Order: sequence, then C-alpha cells, then structure tokens
Amino acid sequence: MTTKILRRALFGFAVAAGTFTVVTHSWAAPPPTNATVFVNLADPDYCIGVYGGATSDLSSLVLWQCDGSANQTWVTDNSFSANTFFYMNDSAATSMCASLYGGNVANGTPLILWTCDGGYDQAWQFISQPVAPPYSGHAQCYTISNMAAFEDMYNPDQVIGVDGGNIRDGADIVLWSFFNDPVNHPDQYWCVFDGPV
Repeated sequence: MTTKILRRALFGFAVAAGTFTVVTHSWAAPPPTNATVFVNLADPDYCIGVYGGATSDLSSLVLWQCDGSANQTWVTDNSFSANTFFYMNDSAATSMCASLYGGNVANGTPLILWTCDGGYDQAWQFISQPVAPPYSGHAQCYTISNMAAFEDMYNPDQVIGVDGGNIRDGADIVLWSFFNDPVNHPDQYWCVFDGPV
C-alpha cells in the first residue's frame, strides 16, 4: 500500500469548536454475513459500490443507487488475520479489498479497491449500532472502523461515511471522525442486506 500515490486533493471541512470525546469501540461484534449489500442509513436506496464497476487497483468506492450489481455486493473475510476484510462479490475481483487510499488515516481519505495484502489499511471492524434498519430484510446496522486508524493515537475514532454527507450517485466513500449521531450524521451508518437489493 505504500506505493499508492495521492492523485487528487482531499476536501477539508470545518468542525465547530467544542469538547472532544474519544469514542471507544467494542471489537466483539461479528461481521455481517457473506454476499452482503451495505445500504446507507441516510438514504437506504444508496449502496457502497465501485465507480464504474471497475475491478482494478485504485478504483474508487462510491455511493450509488442500489441496483443489485456485483460491484455493490461484498464478501467479508478474516482469513488474513483476526481482522475482517471485505471485497467485491465478483469473480473478477475476489483478490481486491476495500482499502484506504495511500494507507492514510486522515479525515477525508477516500476508500479504494487495492489488491488484498493483509495490511491494516484493509482491516475493518463492524461495530453493531442500536439504530433501526430502514427496511425489512436488513439484519443489523453498523459503523465500520479501520484498524490502521484505530491504531493511530490521533485518529482512533474514525469510521467510513459519505464525503460531506452528500447523498448522491458518485459521492466518495471516505474515512471521517465518528460523530456518534445517527440523526444528524446518518451517512456514517451502514445497514446490512443479505443478497442484492
């Protein structure tokens, strides 16, 4: 992952001054089942997918209207280590994992596909959240944390969400500090649907 290079500027966001709270996570929650679709709590008609259905290194993970395609269906796997990795449920992409761009853990780091290598930037923890799934058939809602960020003393509370909370086709999936607020920041919550929507 160290060979990845920054190919675009990242957007910064102003955060209102206030008390900083470190969120501690329990890593005991089991990952979702295989062949899973992750829909966004902000608008459950939108899923995590890969831009253009690409299956190569550096392909961007984006939000897209759920359409049941292979690039929106993910398989969880912990064969590399005790951590969970997820990759597309596509025969052309079974060696491609969701990864942090450049291995970075800064707010706004986009998620990409990268050849699975067992690195912490590809290791994810699914933290079950007490929010009601938006549709019947969704077993559980989660926040998804990255182990590289968790191990970084300056970024232990980051989860994946939608860039700027902007729910639209093509919005980047990014790493961002966890707001612990499903009402005002529902883009950081992902609800599981087993099988294509």
